[in-house]
Amino acid sequence: MSKPSKATLALRAQFPALDHWIVENLSANQLTHLMECMWPPSAEGHPMCSEQLAVSLWRAYKSEVIFELECRWGGLNFNPQPGPAGYPDIHIWVCGAIALYATAQPELLDRIVARERREIEAATGPAHLGAISRSGERRNRL
Repeated sequence: MSKPSKATLALRAQFPALDHWIVENLSANQLTHLMECMWPPSAEGHPMCSEQLAVSLWRAYKSEVIFELECRWGGLNFNPQPGPAGYPDIHIWVCGAIALYATAQPELLDRIVARERREIEAATGPAHLGAISRSGERRNRL
């Protein structure tokens, strides 16, 4: 077995498990899209469009990806060989594993939504109910 690269070690240090990477790097819409199609997305702007990213995730979380795939499709040979088009199998496997994992762990979507709310609040500040008086009655603004 070869020694992990610095990039792989850095990815694992930043996101110790695949679910950490999913929660911090995918939006709720992006995860939902993967869960619905279980295939590498073709829409630009989706992080999982990148085969290079899929290979990085494979290297960092190979055992977790294989576990998810074997739970669903046990007995397959998950030993990718580079071809003229790169690593298309890895791209498909990683997207499928993320979709399977998220389907089995619906709280991932809740964690992503909570993260997105925190990001919105940090960018815009906490929500204010300026048009509602303290007694709960609505006031006219003008």
